[in-house]
Amino acid sequence: MWWVDALPWLAGEGAGGFEDWYLVGDWPALGGLSAHAVSGPPGRAHDAVAKLAGTGAGALYGLRRGDPESVAQPCATWLSKPAGMPYAEFDERMAALLDAPGASLWQRQLVLGPTPEFCLISPTPLELPVPAELVSARRRLR
Repeated sequence: MWWVDALPWLAGEGAGGFEDWYLVGDWPALGGLSAHAVSGPPGRAHDAVAKLAGTGAGALYGLRRGDPESVAQPCATWLSKPAGMPYAEFDERMAALLDAPGASLWQRQLVLGPTPEFCLISPTPLELPVPAELVSARRRLR
């Protein structure tokens, strides 16, 4: 579990919060959940859980590129792909950065809250090769 300082999607100005990362080996099961979550009416069970979430935010992220074990690194940068840029170009521009040791790029798959589409995890803050609004935070293990 990580403590992350001052993220805009957490409750209150300058509020910090906890962040958990769990690596799972069976993405097809999560992919089925993703397809079901965005199709058809969510139903009473989903609505009941959503009411309990309050001001929380969360997401499931799929590894886009890099080392999955990098989730243990202390820097997280959330960003969105520049508008109008194809994913192939975005991936190409980010490739060299993500071949660095300890870096990985994660893409949001399922979401609760307003987090950007991508999360870049790295040992130190990195200069991005794409124009983007960034939300960066240092993370501390708790």
